[in-house]
Amino acid sequence: MSTLQTVRLKPNPAGKDRTRWGGASATQLGGEWTDIENKGAQGYDLQGVGLYHVAYKADGSSQWDLVMPFKGTLRPGQVMRIHAGTGPESVLLPEDKNGADIHLFTGGNYVWNNDKRDCAGLFKNGSTQIDKACYAANPPEGVALKRIGDSLIPSTTTATAGVHRY
Repeated sequence: MSTLQTVRLKPNPAGKDRTRWGGASATQLGGEWTDIENKGAQGYDLQGVGLYHVAYKADGSSQWDLVMPFKGTLRPGQVMRIHAGTGPESVLLPEDKNGADIHLFTGGNYVWNNDKRDCAGLFKNGSTQIDKACYAANPPEGVALKRIGDSLIPSTTTATAGVHRY
């Protein structure tokens, strides 16, 4: 098991995904996030490490798709939260800001699937898998998923209920 892990993920922020003008607000986008933690005793060099998710094609097939590359070093015990959107950090609700040491933004639209299962994958140089954690389709709205084994489950669920292996 890697010392760099996806430990929480909020794939379905509460509220409407779009404003009445079509686009999502910066606050709404920032409410979709994933937490990556260095569980090791030493700093983790993030050079060449990227966060990926499962992207589905029209024909139903899927592939890993880069969400965001990283650089720098994550200190032991530090949690890096990657939010959808462009920020800034000041638009985040307290529930989406608290619990992380570092906040980064993807610069784009929503990332995580809601109608299909998805996985957060950490890869070195785009090919060497460091970590993977998955969740089932239709995650509850506004709930952060927590990691149990290799699964991400609703934080309101007991540790043994709803665990899915992929």
